[in-house]
Amino acid sequence: MKLLTFMVAALMASTFTFAHATSYGNFKFTKSKNLVKIVNGQGLTVAAPSDINILGIPTATVPTGTTTMVMQFDFRSTGFFTQETGAHIPIVLMGKWENANPSLPPNPPTNGYLIGRGISIGNLTAHPQGCSVPRVAVIESFRPSSNALYTSSCSAGGGSTNVQLADNTTYHFVIYSSNTQFVEGQHFNVIYSILNGSTLLMQGFALDLTSEIPGNLGGWGIGEVLNSNPNANWTLEFNNINVIYE
Repeated sequence: MKLLTFMVAALMASTFTFAHATSYGNFKFTKSKNLVKIVNGQGLTVAAPSDINILGIPTATVPTGTTTMVMQFDFRSTGFFTQETGAHIPIVLMGKWENANPSLPPNPPTNGYLIGRGISIGNLTAHPQGCSVPRVAVIESFRPSSNALYTSSCSAGGGSTNVQLADNTTYHFVIYSSNTQFVEGQHFNVIYSILNGSTLLMQGFALDLTSEIPGNLGGWGIGEVLNSNPNANWTLEFNNINVIYE
C-alpha cells in the first residue's frame, strides 16, 4: 500500500487547491452535568439532547465529475474512552442524515439516521461484527436497515493490527469513501489511516458493495452516540476538518 501512504503524506502537506475542497475548522463535543454540547472554534455552542449528537453537512449531492470524498482531521479525546465505556463516534462520508422510517424509532438509534460509508471510533464490542476490544476504529457501512462493520478493518481486536486509541493523545485521521469500487487504484471503496505525528499507525480497508447506499450522496457527519454515564465529564476535539471531493 505504498501508494496510499504517499497519498496520506501528500494530503497532510496539501494547501487544498482541489476544485472541490472545503476547510471546516475546529469543533468539539463536550459533556458535563449530563448534557452534551457542540462547540465550534469561535465558541458558538449548541445543545440538543438526543440519542445521537452530530455535526456536518446533512444533505448534499456529489459534485459532477467526482466519485470519492476524502476527509481528514486531528482527533483528541479527554476522558471519553475512560468514562464512556459503551459509547462510540460514527463518522459518515458520501452520505446523508435521515430517519428512514419517521414513524418508528430506529433500533439501535443510529440505524436509518445516518446513511453512507465511513468509520466508527470507540467501543463496538456489542455489535455482531464488532471488534473484540474497545477504543478502536473500524470501517462501518451506515444503511437504512441495519449497519454493517468490517471486522478485518478493526484497528485492534479483529484486524491484523493492535492500535487501541487513548485519551489525551492527538491522532490524525484520513478517510477515503467512494461510490465506485476503487480508491486510488486499490480495489476497496473505504480506506482510513491513523497517524500520530508523522508516524503511520495503521490503515483499514473494505469493499462495501451494498445497494442500500445511493451513489449520488455527498453529505457527511461526525457524531457521538450511546453515552450513558450521567456523571461523565469529557471532550472530543475534531480540529482542522477538511473535506475534498475528487
